[in-house]
Order: sequence, then C-alpha cells, then structure tokens
Amino acid sequence: MILFRLQLLSLILFLTPFVCEAQEFTGRQYIIDMIDEVSYEVPGFGTIKFEYSKRSDDSQNWRGGSQFDEAQKVPFHVRVKRENEKRWERDDYFAWFEMPSYLERETGRENYESPNERYWATFTISRDAIYQIKDFPSIYVIFADGDMYYQDWNWTTYSFEEAKARYLKMKTMDKDSVDISYKKCNRINE
Repeated sequence: MILFRLQLLSLILFLTPFVCEAQEFTGRQYIIDMIDEVSYEVPGFGTIKFEYSKRSDDSQNWRGGSQFDEAQKVPFHVRVKRENEKRWERDDYFAWFEMPSYLERETGRENYESPNERYWATFTISRDAIYQIKDFPSIYVIFADGDMYYQDWNWTTYSFEEAKARYLKMKTMDKDSVDISYKKCNRINE
C-alpha cells in the first residue's frame, strides 16, 4: 500500500510541471470559471470583486454569430470597496475581457500576432464602458493561472517650457515621460 502511494505521489509530482506550463485562456468559459465571484485585494487601494454578467452578455449578443469570426467579449460587473471603507461602492463598474477567437489562436492570423497572448488577458475597469474609477487603478492584466496585476503609472514632471518643447518635438509626450510598472493584486478566498 505504501509503495502504491509513493508511486502515485511521484506520478503527480512528475506531471505537475506540465500542467502548470499548459495553462492558457482557452475561451469564454475559462475566464468565467476562473474569476466569477472572486475578490482581489488591490494593495493601497481596496478590494475588487468580479461577478459574471450573463444579462449583459445576452443583451449585447456577444455570443451571437460565428465564434470563429471575431474576438469574444466576456462582461463582468466589478464591485469596489475602497481601503478603510466598510461598504462596497454603489457605482456600476464593468470589465470586458476580450478573448481571442479559437481560429485566430490556431491559424496565427495577423490580428493575433503573438502566440503568447493566450497566457494573459488585459482589461480596464470602468463605468459605462469609458469612465475610469477615480483614485483607483483601472488597467489590469490577469494571467491564466489567476495572478492579477494592475498598472501603476509614474509620470516625470517637467517645467512648462520643457513639456512644451517635448510635446512639439514628438507631437505627444515621449515614452521617457512615464514609467509603467505592474503591482500584484492578492486573490482573497472568501
């Protein structure tokens, strides 16, 4: 009996790295199963909770048409509870996860250039699809293993003259003006 358990344990340990490396977003249901009713702590800001919105999904008819023709969008209501607050905000925030279609992933079409993008999904949390959350991160990336990070932007401050000169030279602020980093959000088991 002990020999059987050791063999079973060694088989599990042998297969574990292959299972971990094979994680990828395989479609709509994967992201729904992974984060529906799941909360994350956004360090220094508060907590967010994802709730799959079947009603919004059906009303927008994102699932209509051929699944091979376009990217599929998966809507989630996002509840926000700011740090040091006892209640969730009443605002109606959404996150729309755009999942590449099966065909794009298999054929490597031009609009799905990187084969590595199947390992993560980027999304924005906003109200009415365009208004970002005030004083709260709004741009995130989630990996197929459930790890989530938010984008933290640190801008360089210039004098008026220097900012004007940089803008006129580049017709926009140059990439050296901002330092973008990613900070991990902690999954909360409720």
